[in-house]
Amino acid sequence: MTNSQGCDSTITLELTQSNMTLSLQKTDESCTSGNGSISAFILGGNAPYSFSLNGGPSSLNNTFNNLSAGNYTVDVIDNSGCTASEVISLFNLAGPAIDSVIFQNPSCSDSLNGTIAVYGSTGVNLQYSIDSGYTYQNSNSFSNLSDGNYHSFYFRWIMYGFISCN
Repeated sequence: MTNSQGCDSTITLELTQSNMTLSLQKTDESCTSGNGSISAFILGGNAPYSFSLNGGPSSLNNTFNNLSAGNYTVDVIDNSGCTASEVISLFNLAGPAIDSVIFQNPSCSDSLNGTIAVYGSTGVNLQYSIDSGYTYQNSNSFSNLSDGNYHSFYFRWIMYGFISCN
């Protein structure tokens, strides 16, 4: 470039594209209930960003909810058309399972001295039911039982004060 006095000047410009980095956070599914989630976070690029899950429709929402265990691909495209993609796996955090049931029949048909003890896959933070989940107790032992059918054993996991699964 030449100015009005005939001097040349040079201006050097360096153009760079801002790299876009995609990071994912997940909440695994619990108790096979389809309650997993994935959140996508972007560093760099040019907002606004559009997100899609497994090639589905795009959305400005960066969180995908109500997901089951499995592998997921999150794609993002920024305002400049640049893309990033990451794969993440959600796992099913299974609930407790019955390992064994030990019982003692009542001594007579009209006696209330039968017992049932239910043992779960984990002994931590469980509540127990032998009436199809209508009532629960913290102890795995049931006593003073009459003769009858006690065939529906239920557990529920108590985590951080919340019931998380049966």
